[in-house]
Amino acid sequence: MESPSPEEVARYISQMQNKRDYNRKYYQERTKIKRETEKQELERLRATCSDLQNQLAANTETRVQECQIQVSRLLEENVALQTRLEQVEAENITLSNALQVARQKNYDLIMLKADDILPRLKGAGSESPLSFPLPFKT
Repeated sequence: MESPSPEEVARYISQMQNKRDYNRKYYQERTKIKRETEKQELERLRATCSDLQNQLAANTETRVQECQIQVSRLLEENVALQTRLEQVEAENITLSNALQVARQKNYDLIMLKADDILPRLKGAGSESPLSFPLPFKT
């Protein structure tokens, strides 16, 4: 087998260098464009993500403030209702006591009237229609 001549070797080396240069140029052009496109897409996604995080933080903060205001209102309403409940319970106790006093006074008045009426009925010689037990406490 015959060894290649120096011109063939030089031509082969030149072809290999040309092929390498072409591949390098092709790779750099294609991958550089792709890399730039991917970088831009990544930056756009990062910006979108940042915007969404800021919106979420703002929405969350707003919602928390709304909830805090609502809780504050509900606490005030609860205090007002608790106060009103205490007033109603106090009024209920007062009315209950007043009712008991009124019942006792009515019973006392009925007994006084009965004491006044019964002797007259007995004096008339008839059996007392009020001889049944009265339904009130003594």
